[in-house]
Amino acid sequence: MNLKKYIRSIPDYPKKGILFRDITTLIKDENAFAESINQIVEKSKKFNFTKIAAIESRGFVFASAVSYILKKPFIMLRKKK
Repeated sequence: MNLKKYIRSIPDYPKKGILFRDITTLIKDENAFAESINQIVEKSKKFNFTKIAAIESRGFVFASAVSYILKKPFIMLRKKK
């Protein structure tokens, strides 16, 4: 499955010259979201790790699912305010 077709590109957002990649279109499609998680899980199997960490908030969406499948602890990293 080509996941790129599920990611919407929004030119000049949030300001001119930026091409914003919107993943909500990927997440709302159950098959595309499942495939993205499956791809992350498969690619991660070649590494030796004990925990999964992700930066808020989009990272939480993917990392929590990967953590659940791989049965690894999940660490939520917050941006410094």
